Order: sequence, then structure tokens, then C-alpha cells
Amino acid sequence: MIIKKITKIKNTGNLHDFNWSNLKPEDNTVNPDFKKINLIFGWNGTGKTTLSRVLRNFELGKVCKKLEKYKNSEYEIELIDGSKLSHLDLENKKNIRVFNKDFIEENIFQDIEQDGKSVRPIYYLGDKKIELIQERKEREKKQKDLETTRKDLAEKEKAKEKFESNTAKNIKDTLLGIKKFQFYEKPFFIGAFRTIQQKIENGETTIDKLKIETRFYNDKLKTIKNVEALQVWINDIKAKSGNITKSYLEDISEILLKTVSLQKIIERLKDDWELSSWVQQGLSLHKKKKSTRCEFCGQQIPKERISELEAHFNKDYTELNDSINKKINEINDWKIEETEKIPDDSLKRLAQKLNNLSKTLITEVIKKQKNILASRTLSKETKNSLLNEASEINKSAINLDNSFTNLAEELESSSIADNFDEYKDKIKEVADLKEKKAKFVSDIEQLEEKIRKGERDIKDFKLPAKDINNDMVSFLGHSDLHFAAKGDEHGEVCYEIKRGDEIAFNLSESEKTAISLIYFLRKLKEDEFNSTEGAVLIDDPISSLDSQFLYNAYSFIISSIEIDSSNDLLVGQFFLLTHNYDFLNLFKKKYRNKIDKNKCGLYMLRISLDSSKKRMSNIYELDHLLKKFDSDYQYLFSKLIEFEKTTDEEKSDLTLIYPYPNMARRVLEVFLSFRFPGKSDYKDKIDSIKASKKIKESVYRFTNLKSHGTLKEAEGFSPEIIEPASQNHILDVLKLMRQEDEPHCKEMEKLLK
Repeated sequence: MIIKKITKIKNTGNLHDFNWSNLKPEDNTVNPDFKKINLIFGWNGTGKTTLSRVLRNFELGKVCKKLEKYKNSEYEIELIDGSKLSHLDLENKKNIRVFNKDFIEENIFQDIEQDGKSVRPIYYLGDKKIELIQERKEREKKQKDLETTRKDLAEKEKAKEKFESNTAKNIKDTLLGIKKFQFYEKPFFIGAFRTIQQKIENGETTIDKLKIETRFYNDKLKTIKNVEALQVWINDIKAKSGNITKSYLEDISEILLKTVSLQKIIERLKDDWELSSWVQQGLSLHKKKKSTRCEFCGQQIPKERISELEAHFNKDYTELNDSINKKINEINDWKIEETEKIPDDSLKRLAQKLNNLSKTLITEVIKKQKNILASRTLSKETKNSLLNEASEINKSAINLDNSFTNLAEELESSSIADNFDEYKDKIKEVADLKEKKAKFVSDIEQLEEKIRKGERDIKDFKLPAKDINNDMVSFLGHSDLHFAAKGDEHGEVCYEIKRGDEIAFNLSESEKTAISLIYFLRKLKEDEFNSTEGAVLIDDPISSLDSQFLYNAYSFIISSIEIDSSNDLLVGQFFLLTHNYDFLNLFKKKYRNKIDKNKCGLYMLRISLDSSKKRMSNIYELDHLLKKFDSDYQYLFSKLIEFEKTTDEEKSDLTLIYPYPNMARRVLEVFLSFRFPGKSDYKDKIDSIKASKKIKESVYRFTNLKSHGTLKEAEGFSPEIIEPASQNHILDVLKLMRQEDEPHCKEMEKLLK
């Protein structure tokens, strides 16, 4: 992947209208396209890191995290073969490797759970390994959270079940007199709650409608308490009235109609039922005792008399008589006893009606018994009347029973309504914890799958501690930092670090940058990267905080990307982005011949304003002064002169003013370093100038507090830099320099013409 040009970048930070048009030379003698070596200079805030992130998207095969916020981001690059890649072509990783602050964050990881504690800090290198380590730690955390959630869930479920049982018991104790509630347990309460909940959700009722005021509740409860005494009678009346059915009356009719044939009829017994019954009973008794004498008078019973009686009371007669007696006994059992003791008048009347109905029916059967040989019948009207009356008694008893049950259900619903919100909250607590538990289980399963895949796919790039230590000496210029490789509990390679003889609990940003750069450049040789046909981009490896490592970093990069000591690269294309001109100048000097042969391109990023006065960055050829001189001093001095010559309106332009605190500080630093080489402090150098204290203080404040060295890149500058006083501060810098060394300033101005 050799990049020819970046044709566009839109809606991406300062690069919201980045294009290639500014690189077209007026004389068309220089090809503006990217070369094999590309050196790009830009102040902080001009979009270097954003540019590196755009290109890193192609390496990752996805949008990097820091660019995800730009939802409408668009970009396109043209390759040397004429093909183009855009933001829509990220499905596959491309043959490019990018080093920037994101790479540092993603490829050197300290176990922060141990940081600062007595436990020795451990460091990991490599984005894949770090991702695996973090996934393992995340799984461990989620497993702990899952265990906590399980305990919470068990407690909440126990509390919910206790609430259900206690509420059910209270309802049962309150409504004990009602049959439905005699065995009222937790499942009944849950079912009743769900029914009420459904009715509320359907708009059929409300909690307020279900709740019964205390005074009415007590009255209804008093009625319920009386039900226990009535329930025996209600159940008795329901059961006994239910016996009088059509089939039962048909049985009685069949008995009434039935006749028997007697071998010999004793007329006297035929017409006298009481006597006949007495004689029949006596016959049975004598036969049972095998008596030949009358048990009543003691006289001998003639054999022919026994025969006569047996002929009269034959088998058919006896069976019919037994059936009649059975029915009489059954109907007698239907009688409701002690009706006068029933405390409810309506129920008492029902009992009396049932007794009268039984009496009517038993009268019909007794008539048959008294004249057993005669055939009788129940008319259809009589049967219907008996059935209707029995049915009415039964329904009335059921309705009365139901009325008590309905009343009890009202009280049940009221009790549930009183506890509705509390129980609903308990249900929700349990449901939420179950959902939380399920989420943890799912997350852990997904993490375990990622971990298994990571363990299968990871190519463990093992950088020996000896090599790290040697490279760190080359980069940092000292051997104070020592690395010792070891394996963690999963067998992954990690490093224990010492600073001198002491454990290094915290690495500085410079040290992290050094380690990450070492790791980055070494991985180019061992990673799945076709270096001879791929592009390598390094973004600002030297910050203002670690400029003392400038030369070491330069030599380390050169030795890693070049073949031996020649100027031929190991990689297909190389990009360097930096805000440090001294660092840029080292590469510029190194590749002077390639620049002359148009094999090394020099570029810069500059800020301007678009039509809506919004700051935007674009790419240009490196300014001719920066090309010509080995220091940026001449270029920056020219910018101060340009500002001095601008109109008042232009001096108020934010685009023009924005970089001047940095420029002014850099110019003064270089100027004062030569004027006062014995002083190291910037403030001391300014104080040594022969000028008023007021102007020196204002210049110091402007160049020191408003430069990028003292502000976060994301914050930019405060609005006061475009105030009229700020314009004077910029001019005061030139004024101080002219007062201190007028000949030098005049020579500089001549040089710039």
C-alpha cells in the first residue's frame, strides 16, 4: 500500500475540508505527490494526529475509537497504482502501520489494579495481548459482579417469598370462615395478584377502587366472621337439596307403582299397616330365634300359622317393603335439625322449606307403605313442583354461599391492593436482578468466546528483556530503566521494571513513548506486514516534554527503517509527522539528496479559516524558509514581520493570531539563547533584556502562558489572544528584540526580502 495522495478528508476535526489542491506548484516543476519518504511539519493543533488516525483506520480495518465521534466523516486516498480507498473500504486491513499516541495507549498497559500498591507493577506490550489481558480482567470483574448479583437475587427472592407467604397467611386467617380460603396458601395469593394486575393493565379497575375504607372493611369483616357459624347449615342445605333430582324422584315413582303377588293374603294384615308391620317384624324375630312358642304370650305357635304368615310376607313383599323403608330413612336424613338455632333468617327459611319438601315426599312414600299392595304414582305436576322447589332451595343456598365468598374476595382484593405496590416492587427487584444476572452470564460467555479466540489467534510477539534494555539505552541515552520478562498466571509474557535498584511504579510519558516506539519498529520485522510494499507512519514521537531524546530517537528510527547505513529504506513508504522543527531538520539533512532528486517530499499542515470562519487545516508544501534554513528561527521571525505589516483588521483575525504565542516564544527562546547563553531559565533571560519591567512581564505572560507548551491540545487558546492587547504583545516581542540587538534584526529583515 503505497499512498500517492490524500484526495479528501471531510468532517473530521480540523480536517473538515482537507484536499490536495494546495500542493499544486505554480510552475509545475515539482511533483506534489507523496514520495517514498515524506516529512510533514505542523504546529500542535494543525491536525497531525487526526491525519494519522484517518490513515490508521485502514490498518485497523475499522474506525479507530478516537474518530468514532465524527459520524459524518469522509476520506479518500489514491494509491500509486491509481486505485482509491475510502471510508467505505475498511472491511479488510491494509498494508500500513501507524505509530501515534493511540498506539502508545493501546500497546503498553500497566496493571492499574496493582499500580501504587506494594505489589510489583507489571507491564504488557502489544495491542492483541493487552486486549486479551483486559478481556480476562473484565471477565474476572463480571464474574465477581455475577456472584454478587446471585447473592442479591437469592436475598430478594427469599424476601419476596416470605412476603408472599406472610400476606397469604394474613388473608387466610382473616377469611378463615369461608371454605375457599380454608387452604389459602402462597400460590393463591400470587394468582389473585396477577389477576388484579391484569385487570389494572386492561383498565378494568384501579388500586383505589379495590381498596375498602376501614369502616366498611370492618363491617364486611364482621359479616365474614359470622359466616363460620352459618357455613355448616349452608353446606347441609346445598347437599341435601341437591339430592332431590329427577332420577331420584323416578326411583320413588317406581317403588310407588310396584305391586307384589302373594301366595296367600291375610285380609286382616292387608288392611292394617301397623299390625302388618308388627307381625312381619315378629315373624322375622321368631325365625331368627327359631322359636316355636310365641314370644309375646308363650303359647305354642301352630305350624300352619307360620306357613300362612310366610305365604303373606313372601320374598317380593319383603323386598318391596325394605325398599320403602330405605327411602323413608333416606328422606328422613334430609331433615335440617334444630332450625330454630340458625342465626340467619333467610337461611332459616331455606332450611324450613327443605324440611317441608322432605315431609311432602316422605308422606307419599309412607302412603305406599301403609297400603303396600296398592299401586300409587307421583304425578308429573307433583314431580316438577318438587324439583323446582328443591332447585330453588339449592340455588338460594349456593347464592348465599357465593355472596359470602364474593364478600370475602372483596376483602382479599382490598388486602392485595394495600400490599400491591410493595409486592410489585419486590417482583421488579427480582426481575431486574434476574435480567442483570442473565446479562452478566451472556457477557461472560461472549468474553470467554473472545478469550478462546484470542488465545487461538494471538501471535505472541515476545520481545526479550535484553533487547528491550538495549533499545531503551539507545533511545533514552541511559540504562537506568531495566526490564525483566516473566509469565503471568495465564502464561502471557509481561515485564517487571526497575528504575536503578528500585521497582518502577510509574513510567513517564517519555518512557512509555520510547517503549511503544521500540515495540512498534521491532514488530514491523516480525508482524504480518509486507514492509517492502507497505507504508509506515510515525506521528510526533518527540514531544516538548522529551526533546532531550531527540537525537537518540532519530538514530533509533533511522536504524530501524533503513538497510544498514545506506539511505535505502526497508519499507515501501515512510511518513514522519512532527511539530518539532529540530527533529524534522535531522531527517531533512539526512535525506537532502533525496529531496533534491524529488524522492523525499517536504510538507506542512497549516490552519486557515473557511467561509464560515471555522478553523480548518490543510496540507501545503513546506515553506521555502523552512526548506532553506536548518532552523525554524528565520521562518518564525518572518512570520512576526508579516504580522507587523498586516492591517488592523487582519491583526484581529483568529486564524492569524492563533499560532503566534508559540511562534513568539520559539523566536525569543532562540534569540535569547544566543544573547544570554549563561542563563537557562526563560524568565531570567527575558528579565536580562534592557527594557521596562512592564513590557517584559507582558511579553513573558503572553509567550509563556498562551503557548501550546502550557495548554492541552484539545483546548486551543483562550479568546483573549485576539484582544487588541494581544496584538501589542506580538509587536512587543519584535520591539524587545530590536532594543536588545538592532543590527541582528535588520540583517534578518534583509535576509527575508
